[in-house]
Amino acid sequence: MLPVSAGLHRGRVSGRLRLEPAPSGCRLVLTVEERAWRLRGNAVALLVLAGAGGLVTVLWPFFPRLLGLAPIGAILALSAWFLVLSRLTTSTPEDFLALAAELATHPPEEGEARTW
Repeated sequence: MLPVSAGLHRGRVSGRLRLEPAPSGCRLVLTVEERAWRLRGNAVALLVLAGAGGLVTVLWPFFPRLLGLAPIGAILALSAWFLVLSRLTTSTPEDFLALAAELATHPPEEGEARTW
């Protein structure tokens, strides 16, 4: 099982690993047999909240009563960038530890080899 992260999804991938000959020596090939993906709920909730704030920021000229909420909407929209979108391309030690904890809660099945 390998921990994987792709955008707003986090999960585990398992499969077969084999060596194949290549012109420059050998090549390592992973054939994926099983995938288990999970959506990052907190990030999605923050993006929905920030989307609502962005709508308020864009729509206040058409609905003047929203003018008082426009600064809050702008702050919510920017918070999505700083808290969610900017972290999608990088992994922090906390992300690694969260993935390790997830793998620890799913011990290997009998006969399954796992190396670290």
